[in-house]
Amino acid sequence: MPRYKTEGGHYHTPPDIVRYIRYLYGRPRIRFRYQPRLNYARGETRASIVDNYLKATSNSGQYESVYLYSSLDLEAIRDGAPIAVQEDGYILLSYNQKLLELNLERILLELERTRVYWLDWRSARWSSAASRSGSCAAPWCSSCSPTTRPGRSWRP
Repeated sequence: MPRYKTEGGHYHTPPDIVRYIRYLYGRPRIRFRYQPRLNYARGETRASIVDNYLKATSNSGQYESVYLYSSLDLEAIRDGAPIAVQEDGYILLSYNQKLLELNLERILLELERTRVYWLDWRSARWSSAASRSGSCAAPWCSSCSPTTRPGRSWRP
């Protein structure tokens, strides 16, 4: 799921699942089992191709819909047919219809923004934990090592 901080300081966290398909070599064939079940599978869900996306809608009960965007053949995804991969591609599943046109470049940008967000998050979490535990550098010290038992030394 994409997640990153915008220039305005707000977080961009859309309800999307994104899969990047990286082509390496050869003639790989992939197949997707796209069978959404909306409304907790209480009724039938129908998927149809609309413009440049697959739209799945509930046919009974409360109206729900999900949108699947892809650089791959949408008809093959819907039908579960094999797809020959000859270049990089993507699949994006969302609860929201996208206003901006999606392409591989935009997907890779979202991926990099998300990667930077989590690297920053990890760095902030680990640096604060390291500074709190930095008062004692001895791994055999019983006051700062929860794995040390009295009478046991970790010294070589």
